[in-house]
Amino acid sequence: MVALYIAPDDLASCRLLVYSDRQRTWVRGAQGTADFHAGAIGTTRFGRTGEQAELTRDVVESRLAELLALQARGTPMVLFVDAQETRTIWPGLQNAHLGTGPLPGDRLRDEGADVAVVRLNTDLKEIGRPVTRRERANMPSDPGKPAAPGRKVYRLAGGDRPCWLFAGRSVTLKAKGGDRGALYTRWTLPPELGSQLTVPWHSYTAKEIVVASPGSWAPEQLAGLAASLCEQAVSWDDRTQMPVPLHIATVIDEDHPDYRVSGEDEA
Repeated sequence: MVALYIAPDDLASCRLLVYSDRQRTWVRGAQGTADFHAGAIGTTRFGRTGEQAELTRDVVESRLAELLALQARGTPMVLFVDAQETRTIWPGLQNAHLGTGPLPGDRLRDEGADVAVVRLNTDLKEIGRPVTRRERANMPSDPGKPAAPGRKVYRLAGGDRPCWLFAGRSVTLKAKGGDRGALYTRWTLPPELGSQLTVPWHSYTAKEIVVASPGSWAPEQLAGLAASLCEQAVSWDDRTQMPVPLHIATVIDEDHPDYRVSGEDEA
């Protein structure tokens, strides 16, 4: 679990915290990362279904309560969650039960804390891939070329909960010569560019932003915050797939010495 503390009037006091299982408390980011990498990557105590899911929810609630106790009374909290990784643990994050079942931070909200929940999904198989932009401003001179998404968050019409699409372009697509897929199909590629058939073609990317519980925030504020926190990459010049806390949590997990990508052979 990764937390980012931001004081809007004093950005120099921004703090990154990571929960340390070894010390059983929230610690500075570097220390928490070292503690996580020094131990086992997971435990069979936690799980996504049944009693294990209940235990997982209880532990997360306890850690959130500890985190909130470190801040000044009345400090609002926004929880960013990965749809793929959390919706079986908290049924209230599932589309069919959105906002009506258990959500992260329920215990804190019951005690009067100001806690919002924002769900993010980057699986294009579920949310669909953007293909063009229908706004008239800054359109390509070639009417057959898809219009790239702007630096905007697009609200989706309909639905029981506020939902936005944050579309973008991959780094490869934005690079020189990387937009072959926006100019041709693999059947219309000129013969002199035949070598491009052997390399991957990139298209537009997207992330879905759903406000499961707004707290005291306007849903539009939370969508903007989620998008802004995807534009704060530490070590490169493009946006990240997830807002800063979720992105860093994923990187810490994947950098663990015991992490294995699905299908990778162990040495």
